[in-house]
Amino acid sequence: MAQLGIVSALLGVIVGSVGAGAGLIALMIIVAAFTSARRITRHPGGWWAAFPISPAPLPAAAGLVAAGVVPSTGIAVIPTAGILIGRTMTATSLAGRRALDELTARRGAVEAALSLGVPGRDAAAEIARPGAARSLVPALDQTRTVGARHAARGVRGDVAERGHTGAGRRFPVPLSSSPAGRIFLSAGA
Repeated sequence: MAQLGIVSALLGVIVGSVGAGAGLIALMIIVAAFTSARRITRHPGGWWAAFPISPAPLPAAAGLVAAGVVPSTGIAVIPTAGILIGRTMTATSLAGRRALDELTARRGAVEAALSLGVPGRDAAAEIARPGAARSLVPALDQTRTVGARHAARGVRGDVAERGHTGAGRRFPVPLSSSPAGRIFLSAGA
């Protein structure tokens, strides 16, 4: 019970401070990158997983705030950034693990491409890319389903609160920050 009180007090301070909120988001990115790297490989070179996780969620969250979809308060921005960071971490882990599994299973195909003079990176990408892309299909399907369900809840809440679904203005709302999974809905302003 005391732990919950301490966590609540700490979150209250973090949510109320822009600097503390930014620090928490940075910590979430670091933890997500470390977690994804460990899920992909136990090799120390797994730190490269930070590259897709670090830049992807931040512009998406900033765009949602700039568009007015998410209020510019810590209580709204921090969970939104956390959701985007978590989804990016999941996509990175799935694609990275599947790519390494594919490279291990089809090592002979990579070596054959290398023997034909194909550069190492291109040979590996040719083998790893299709499997990595297929690994993202379940996550993309889940994102689409969750996004449509939450969008419908938002419209119902808008009708209940204001008595209408907006002033006729519409704008696209991205529901996934991954390049392959940009899903857009029309949301009332």
